[in-house]
Amino acid sequence: MCGINGIFIKDRAFDYRTNVQRMNEVIRHRGPDGEGFYQDQHIVLGHRRLAIIDLSDRAAQPMSNETQTVWVVFNGEIYNFQDLRRQLESKGHTFLSQSDTETLVHGYEEWGEQLFLKLEGMFAIGLWDTRAKRLFLGRDGCGIKPLFYCWNGRELVFSSEIKGILASGLVKRTLHPQSLSHYLSLFYVPNPETIIQGVKQVAPGSYVSISVGSSLSVTTFWDLKDAMAHPAHITSETQLYEQLREEISLTVKNALISDVPISLLLSSGIDSSILLHELKQLHHADIETVTIGFTEDSYDERHIAQRYARESGFENTSFLMDELHVANSLERIVYHLDTLNGNPCMFAEYFCYEKAAQKGKVTLLGSGNDELFAGYPTYLADRFRRVYGLLPGAIKRAGVRVAHALPARERLYAFDYVAQKFTEGSLFPRAKSHYWWRTIFSDDEKRALFKPDFLSGHPLSLDAFPTHDRYYSRVQDMLSFENQSLYTDFYLFLIDNANTKIDQLSMAFSLEARPPFLTKRFVEFVASIPYRYKLRGKHTKYCLRKSYQNILPAYILRKKKQGLVSPLNFLFSETFKPFFCDYVCSQSLEEFFNRHYIETLLQRHVQGQQNNSYKLFALLVFAIWKKHFLDTP
Repeated sequence: MCGINGIFIKDRAFDYRTNVQRMNEVIRHRGPDGEGFYQDQHIVLGHRRLAIIDLSDRAAQPMSNETQTVWVVFNGEIYNFQDLRRQLESKGHTFLSQSDTETLVHGYEEWGEQLFLKLEGMFAIGLWDTRAKRLFLGRDGCGIKPLFYCWNGRELVFSSEIKGILASGLVKRTLHPQSLSHYLSLFYVPNPETIIQGVKQVAPGSYVSISVGSSLSVTTFWDLKDAMAHPAHITSETQLYEQLREEISLTVKNALISDVPISLLLSSGIDSSILLHELKQLHHADIETVTIGFTEDSYDERHIAQRYARESGFENTSFLMDELHVANSLERIVYHLDTLNGNPCMFAEYFCYEKAAQKGKVTLLGSGNDELFAGYPTYLADRFRRVYGLLPGAIKRAGVRVAHALPARERLYAFDYVAQKFTEGSLFPRAKSHYWWRTIFSDDEKRALFKPDFLSGHPLSLDAFPTHDRYYSRVQDMLSFENQSLYTDFYLFLIDNANTKIDQLSMAFSLEARPPFLTKRFVEFVASIPYRYKLRGKHTKYCLRKSYQNILPAYILRKKKQGLVSPLNFLFSETFKPFFCDYVCSQSLEEFFNRHYIETLLQRHVQGQQNNSYKLFALLVFAIWKKHFLDTP
């Protein structure tokens, strides 16, 4: 796990080393263990190292082959590097280190661009071919490791973080208006765009390439739809459960490759509990577990996690999220989330990573299974909607009015919130109804929020559904609606939202966060399981639960999904109201937003007339982000 930077110069030689040094410095937190550079006439590569595998200087980056014709900067872990190394050694390649990075340079020598498809793990790679004068920027298929770039026709700047791009001095700090609108709808910015004009994301499962003699191109080397389009033939459910446990055991074992200590983020959910069980089976009970708790009972799950850790023979560090600490840390959190993400999970994750970093450089987490096994309640709601949707339009519109008349409650999955999202979504076609669960501001609310001058000066679409519809459209002739929804959620809600957030918040503490369930092999296997084994009746993650039915305790298997969501209401209390207003009700946002509308949202929330915590928090996060990335040089 590291941070990578670089500048490619297409048409003439120019010394950009100082620029890359600045880029390296601003992402120093990603790699405090070392720094390296490579430079020639058309490229400057920079690297910040977090030493995980082969801690010696032989594994330092940028790394080259023996002839120095291939150079690599790499962020992530290649779990199958030992197998690839054996293949390459059999073909005559000589290795000088024990690192997974060296597999990349020799792998490119042997297989060229096919290298990316052979890799199993999480990665963001910058690879420079000195002979072809060609740069490749590749990202793993599950999008665990982010990679950003900006191409202006002359220079291509790339980095592990947007703040690295901006530190180059070659990219203007200009807001992308359409991405701001999408953020207000979704809490995040969908790829390939970012919140900064001209800065793009390398799409998961693809690589960007450019050379001195050719234009920029994007190539997809892996896509989840290929596995989903070829469902596995299940001879018996017992056989499926056995194979699923075998695949989980293998993927956990691969995720343990490390020369430094590892911890586990443990909640009361089934996914991290499965990881704990597999660690015990693999005789890794020495791994410490970390659990966060909240003062609000509906959010707190410490007692279950503590109980299971104790029964399994693992040490557990549990701690309570302090609300004052949250407010004091919010600016640092938003700074590290330079992609602009307002997901309330940020608090719990940030403090979990802070605690886990005290245990070592690597932590495991159970991310990914909700999108793979239909684990969210929204998939159940899609089934209920099919019946509810048959009602006349007048009755459904009346349902919306009734839902909005319910008293506002600040609880996890409060009934008023669920009723409002369900009834509103019932007015749309089924794909948009599924998307509607993920929305924060509606189109009409954004129309009232944005200043008319801003809207007239920046023609944009207030409807963010097209960002989802492009994924539905990509597989509409291949997959059922249920699998279309899983496919779309995998690329948007998981990769663009959760994975980027996980990377940026963990690396704030120089911590490598590994999600074992998001290896290519495991994802392909689960994607091939027919949907009827994932959601059966009212049971989400059906085959996963059945696979561990006699292994995990009933108090975990039967527990309703909770999620690592942080309560927000305290941020709008009288104690913290000045902090909120200093950002959101100040003149700094008046070029974008209607101040009176924001004050109305806050007033109605404080008076208990409407739960606007997500909307207000989205505005607060944007205001802090704007201060750090638009207002500050």
